[in-house]
Amino acid sequence: MEKYALVVLDWNMPGMDGGHVLREMRARNLDIPVIVLSGCAPKEVGGVLAQFGACFLNKDTVDRSGLRRAIAAAMVLGPSWPGMCSHLPAVGGIQK
Repeated sequence: MEKYALVVLDWNMPGMDGGHVLREMRARNLDIPVIVLSGCAPKEVGGVLAQFGACFLNKDTVDRSGLRRAIAAAMVLGPSWPGMCSHLPAVGGIQK
């Protein structure tokens, strides 16, 4: 199996949602930082994100540099990433 350092995931996909992917990842013990990049409201996905350790970036409010900063932070923080995402400065649109 290939190893990945980070997953950037859309919430709305044909035939499944990001929650399904997160559940499968965690069921397989894949402890990889996950950024959910979507336009859906964080309230709709917040419980699942918190349960499975992922952070939310609103695609409508985050710019490319914000996404780059979030990715860089996730790469540095690794598995501790979900607990830190709401404390990162200057990452517009990021929410836990």
